[in-house]
Amino acid sequence: MQSSTSSAIGDRLSRRQRPDLPSGRRCVVGGGGEAAAPATVSLYFDSDTTTANAQVRSLSETIRLDSRTKLLNPKWYGGMLNAGYEGVREVAKRLNFTLDWSATSGAVDNFVYEEANDTFINDPEMRKRLMELNPHSFRRIVGTLLEVNGRGYRETSAENISQLQEIYQEIEERIEGVKG
Repeated sequence: MQSSTSSAIGDRLSRRQRPDLPSGRRCVVGGGGEAAAPATVSLYFDSDTTTANAQVRSLSETIRLDSRTKLLNPKWYGGMLNAGYEGVREVAKRLNFTLDWSATSGAVDNFVYEEANDTFINDPEMRKRLMELNPHSFRRIVGTLLEVNGRGYRETSAENISQLQEIYQEIEERIEGVKG
């Protein structure tokens, strides 16, 4: 038997779409009985609410899929960056939502952050483009990658952390007008 609190939470979550859920998917709470602690609750998402071919996936599967189709997808981020200032802001928001999922669920794989780092940080042309389009949002991307490491949600090399810190400082200097 499901507790009334758990049922009420599930009803609220499954009835509304939230922009911070991967691709705005519906959330369904499952698992746990009356004596279950909140940590034992499982989250499942409809993968497609527009067709009869809907699949239910675990949170970690949904985050992996969403990361590959949005944040790490060259067509998606390319389109975002073609939108200019707002597009970089959207990329930064997507990465920040991923951090939120790490903080609340621990369901984000390390490869998501490593590939985001490879895509947006390790490519000098991409760094230059992000800096020119929206230095404030680029700073947020770098800051999020540093925060993910600081909170222990990601394993990466000391050299990578050092590179992120240097880039963050360069962006700060550019924003503050210390460097042109």
